[in-house]
Amino acid sequence: MPRLFPLAEIVSCNAVKLNRDDNYQIEDENSGDLIAKIEAKVEQRKNGSATRFLYDYNMDAEAVEVCMKAFRLKNNEMIKGGTHHNLYDLFKFPNPVKPKLKGMNYPALKHLPFESSNSIFEIIENQNQLLHFPYQSYFYVLQFFNQAAVHKSVTEIQITLYRISSQSLIANALISAAKNGKKVTVFVEVKARFDEYNNLFWSKEMKNAGIKIIQSMPNLKVHAKVAMVTMKDQFGKKKYFSYLSTGNFNENTASVYADFGFFTSEKKYSNDLSTIFTFLKTKKKSKEIKHLLAAGFKMKEQLIKLIDNEIKNKKAGKPASIFLKANGVDEKDIIDKLIEASRAEVEVILIVRGICTLLPGIKNVSENIRIYRIVDMFLEHARIYKFGNNGREKIYLSSADMLSRNLNRRIEVAFPINDENHITEINEIIKIQLSDNSKKRTINNHGNSNLIKNDTEVKRRAQTEIYERIVAFN
Repeated sequence: MPRLFPLAEIVSCNAVKLNRDDNYQIEDENSGDLIAKIEAKVEQRKNGSATRFLYDYNMDAEAVEVCMKAFRLKNNEMIKGGTHHNLYDLFKFPNPVKPKLKGMNYPALKHLPFESSNSIFEIIENQNQLLHFPYQSYFYVLQFFNQAAVHKSVTEIQITLYRISSQSLIANALISAAKNGKKVTVFVEVKARFDEYNNLFWSKEMKNAGIKIIQSMPNLKVHAKVAMVTMKDQFGKKKYFSYLSTGNFNENTASVYADFGFFTSEKKYSNDLSTIFTFLKTKKKSKEIKHLLAAGFKMKEQLIKLIDNEIKNKKAGKPASIFLKANGVDEKDIIDKLIEASRAEVEVILIVRGICTLLPGIKNVSENIRIYRIVDMFLEHARIYKFGNNGREKIYLSSADMLSRNLNRRIEVAFPINDENHITEINEIIKIQLSDNSKKRTINNHGNSNLIKNDTEVKRRAQTEIYERIVAFN
């Protein structure tokens, strides 16, 4: 410090961190240049009102008072903390004790079917492929776009991008495709909170490369994570290859978010994706969605029908069950319907990582509902909807949480899983997660998380077991 302030008397030295209000509101999204408005609001964010001042607990009271007055803060905005605040800055530092930490070293695994051919499209055309990130390598998603960029039969690539990484390899692959004469259409959601800057930057880069860029729609966010590649064979016949995911097209978060990625060449998927992409381009709903569930295309109504079917089956004496995994649950109509299912004695199980306004275990209301939470080293980000359907299970993987914003004010996609081997995989993962007694918590009827301790049980950790299962099958 004396070297930085040679003429000053150093009384004390403490680490502090000032947080500013990063929320912004665009009053009218329907008039004027929406992108320009977003750019202006993002620029203003750095000058937002101070909302929290985190300071070293050893900091002198007089120094705290000086800072409080300088930033015009209130007492409840002054937070006493440790000596190191911005721990994110340490993420990329080598960890000298990591080898000693049990269960921390999980190198991404290969997906053997993709290793059997140099052409990823050949593999997908022969059989649908389901990947589990970050247990399996995200390289195959990058390979999908890199091969599409140079494949002589590829004529078009369409994709939705919600959170783009700062050094996006996918965006670079799309730019290469455009330079190679492919028609590339990219919907970029520039309203993705905290990623506006990256999304705006890559929008301009891709547009300059000749890519057709569609940006945010007024009063609607596009949160779906989908892509479609179109090929023409030697006879001029079109073939479609689709990729649908529960997670973003972001190679950085793919290493720490637990998600599913699904590759298919089946037309029932590409037909519906084509309808969605047409809507994004024209703002007109030209067709009904037939195979997928899509928010913006009556997804909530279809989910309610699926729950109603379980209620109907239970009342008829048939097997009935509902399993939902999501980041959050607060959609009133869905919650009311789940309570109705509980009252009909349908078994309802939820795994919810974040906010959940449904309270389980309330007599005559939700006593047949159980809710769990899993928080471990990988962020549980995948959404799964599973319905018993009288023994003929219906399973969907999705980008959508059971939140009002997702089901009512966003474009989302849930895609059905029909392959028996994939259904078995997902059921096994659900079973493993429900058996976790290390990182799983039970949510009680007051909304609190409780660890159920049983010293006689063998310790089970879902994320470790999922990784070990994939290793065993490799």
